[in-house]
Amino acid sequence: MAIAAAQITLRKRRERDGEPLPPVMMWLFPWLSYVAIAGMGAVLIAMAFTPGLQQDFKFSCITLVVVLIAYLIVYRLRQPRVAPSAVT
Repeated sequence: MAIAAAQITLRKRRERDGEPLPPVMMWLFPWLSYVAIAGMGAVLIAMAFTPGLQQDFKFSCITLVVVLIAYLIVYRLRQPRVAPSAVT
């Protein structure tokens, strides 16, 4: 899902900025990308309600939360620090 969303975002940005498009392009852009994202979302929803797959779904959600927290920590640590100004 992340790759499909990134593909939509990057290609629209390239078209807007007038940059050259890649030599191999996806058919029916962007609608087929939206359908792919919706299909993957439907599979995740089905996993949430299928008893044999609920544990896999829960661990996937936990993994996603851990990754998002790690991203936010790294993002915050990489922010430039502002030196306190001297009061004169």
